[in-house]
Amino acid sequence: MLKNWIITEMKKANINQKDLSRLIDLQPSNLNKKLAGKGLFSVKEIDQITQVLGLQPGYFYESLYRSWLVEKRKVSLQNLKDLIVKCLELDKISIADRIVSHILEDQRNLEFLLESGETLYAQNRYKEALYFFQNVYMNERYFNSRRLAFSLYRIFLMSREIDFDYAYDTALLLSPHIKELEGEDRRQAYSKVIAVFFILEKWVLVRQLSQTLADLSKEHDPIMYGDALVYLGIVARVNRQYTRAMFYISQYERISEEFRRWAIGNRLYVLIDQGQSEKLDDLYQYASQYGFPGFTDYLFEKCVELDRLDLIQKALSEHSEGLVNLYRPNNPIEAKRNVVALINLAKYFFAIGKTTEGITELLGATRLSLRHKLRKQATMISLLMFQYKESCTIEQQGEFIQLYSKLLNEGKISL
Repeated sequence: MLKNWIITEMKKANINQKDLSRLIDLQPSNLNKKLAGKGLFSVKEIDQITQVLGLQPGYFYESLYRSWLVEKRKVSLQNLKDLIVKCLELDKISIADRIVSHILEDQRNLEFLLESGETLYAQNRYKEALYFFQNVYMNERYFNSRRLAFSLYRIFLMSREIDFDYAYDTALLLSPHIKELEGEDRRQAYSKVIAVFFILEKWVLVRQLSQTLADLSKEHDPIMYGDALVYLGIVARVNRQYTRAMFYISQYERISEEFRRWAIGNRLYVLIDQGQSEKLDDLYQYASQYGFPGFTDYLFEKCVELDRLDLIQKALSEHSEGLVNLYRPNNPIEAKRNVVALINLAKYFFAIGKTTEGITELLGATRLSLRHKLRKQATMISLLMFQYKESCTIEQQGEFIQLYSKLLNEGKISL
């Protein structure tokens, strides 16, 4: 019983009811009533009592839970939510799970869990929000419902900040349910899921969802419609469907000045892929005019592939400041592009005999791959690093071994 536990700990701490009521700012009569079992303690009051008695945070939560639920006391959903959140903050997951099970004895309370998750999400309390959304998902996973779609969407948005494996898994779960979302949420969900599939080069999924997004947004959102056409054009180019790629380019270049700029660069991509290697100089000039980083990963890849090391040297001399931070490395969607550019820079340095500089770029790419858990890129880096490990300094070898061990232990690279 909660009251017995509190009284026992009061005796241990040599604190009487009068002193305790003063220290927690609770009227003596109210404290006496609650200790007599004629009233319910709130989470806030229990936290105050715990602190005054010098106990570990959450010490009384198990007993508080039992006083509320096992004794069948009437308690509001909001109070139950407050206790769940406090349990999550202190990693007392088992207590939180039991409270949720009690709440869901009435399945109508799923809406309350969804709303609670959304409130926490709006407050940037992602750990707690994720718990509520996951519970909604687990209870709705066999139904095509708005609640299921919305919970998966929120789980997906939070997973993108964790790692790409998690983002990919949640994107696969979410994809068939996006249609249950409405309006802007539906279009945004398609756009963000496509971005993850695009980075991971899941071209079939990119094509399917991009076509759906294009159909949804054509009459409602020209910018998102243009984005969908860009994706469709890239998928066509990757699959060597160059006529189709040019068709999509011709469609989105009419939308705005920004899309026109992308169309110029992507049209040059198609021509280079078709074998017009001389267009690489045009792409370099256009990339410089556009601001350079926007096309860096592809440009460097083609420069290395076509042995145009002169263009990379030119880029390094003319755009060194812009190349320091090619993309926003804290954004996992753009992290892969940054890693690819660093790998190609390393290949360039190796090709001209600057092994030390190449190792430096590979170490930077390794750190970024570790941070965002990019398995494919980490494997590429490890193969290159082992090829040139004899040229590393002792410090570089030590750092790489440490990073490599982390990637291997986390299953982020394959042997």
